[in-house]
Amino acid sequence: MYTYKSFATDGVFTLLQPIQFTMLAVSLITLIFVLIPIIRKQYLNWLTLSFISAMNIVLSALVIFFGAILADEMNLGGDAIGLWLALGTCIVSLLALLIYFGQHKKGQHLQKPPYLAG
Repeated sequence: MYTYKSFATDGVFTLLQPIQFTMLAVSLITLIFVLIPIIRKQYLNWLTLSFISAMNIVLSALVIFFGAILADEMNLGGDAIGLWLALGTCIVSLLALLIYFGQHKKGQHLQKPPYLAG
């Protein structure tokens, strides 16, 4: 019926699942980078981590939204796996932010203030 067989599996629109898996993988890699102290100190700052997390969350929401529109236009069912992948991406991204800011604050309290260093 369609040009590609991968558009639909058992009447469910599954074309955008690889994008969701990729965003979840990026979120998991970011979380691993946050958990490794050497990488966190040398390569990550709050702006980079916030941007990556925000982009993952926004793009996951957009993929779910536009996937639902496409599924509706092609008279197919919605994708429950894609929804769970988007929720997982949001949870992992927010967890990475919470861990980064929690460890960043803890590290600041252990350092001496500049006026006491000498």
